[in-house]
Amino acid sequence: MNQTTIEQLKNIPLFAFVAEDDLRLIAEKLELELYSADTVLIREGEQGDCLYLLKNGRVKVYATSDESGQQIVLSYLENGDHFGEMALISGETRSASIVAVTDVEVWKLSKPIFDELIMRNPSITLTLTHLLTQRLKEANIARKESEKFYEQKFMPHGSLQETNVIELLKYAEDNSLSGNILFENNDQKAVLSYKKGQLYKLEFAELEEDEAMDVIIEWNTGSYRIEPSIFKPSATNIEQEISLTDESEGILTINNYLEEKFLEFIHFAGAKITQRALNRAYHNFESYFDNIKEIKIEVIPELDINLSAVSEWTEKHTLLLAILIRDVVSAIERDVVGIMFWTPRSNTSQINHFLEDKQFFDLFDQSYDLIRS
Repeated sequence: MNQTTIEQLKNIPLFAFVAEDDLRLIAEKLELELYSADTVLIREGEQGDCLYLLKNGRVKVYATSDESGQQIVLSYLENGDHFGEMALISGETRSASIVAVTDVEVWKLSKPIFDELIMRNPSITLTLTHLLTQRLKEANIARKESEKFYEQKFMPHGSLQETNVIELLKYAEDNSLSGNILFENNDQKAVLSYKKGQLYKLEFAELEEDEAMDVIIEWNTGSYRIEPSIFKPSATNIEQEISLTDESEGILTINNYLEEKFLEFIHFAGAKITQRALNRAYHNFESYFDNIKEIKIEVIPELDINLSAVSEWTEKHTLLLAILIRDVVSAIERDVVGIMFWTPRSNTSQINHFLEDKQFFDLFDQSYDLIRS
């Protein structure tokens, strides 16, 4: 077993303080397994019996809402990541499902082999007890919060007795809603369709829109459901193969990354909260970066990324970008619990490779201390 695998084990909190000799014993017991894309490696609710180290490929981590049955994507994992480690000591059922996005190679450590190592090497056990208790508590809390967040933020719904029609119309305008608000009152149903916060269609009982609105505004019983349009990034933004051979294409990559991430922010927190967080970030750091006006981002009335003023992407641009996005995330965290599951990594490997070359992710991690100072 090579040193790379041992270093990968060290990155797992479960083994962070285990001696290298013991890690070598664990590494020698790993089994290489291959899975094709769309294969489910772990199913939520099944008994856990192994740990996986991701050698090559990409997997998706998701849970299922108890109430609606909707899939909740928690994160994506790539080369060097790990999953399933708590099953080695707890043996509890899996709290999430893992499916291969691409063909993957994983190192697998089964629980029976791990238990045997524990019995023969008691020193491994000493570092695990406290971690087990803490991680289980955190996992339970995070799961409940994520379900509540996704249900309320992505598809907000409720009673008209608690939230009246006027408040919902204001919500749509303030958050530049693109999508529908569905109202039900006894056997009556109405659909209000919005684009960027503007009402462009109202369907109710074959009435004219003005007459229909007058009736709906008077409803104080019944229910509502907000259904934002699900964004699908265009092939020119996300799915294209990105060549990074010159500066202009590098800037295009940054543009695509910003569009992807700010669309995620908008769907997490709404356009109004995202714009407010962005304004705050610009204000906080405009005196520190003379190039801050070169990165122009607007969320309201619609998402607009403009990097035309950037002639050459420099290290200073990368640092600025990392700090701006970190500050936006920190501001959104005050309003949205579920942002804890957001990741700065892109859904496109080419973008990630470009940002890794620029050390963007390292700067993003380090920038938390900068924005707090």
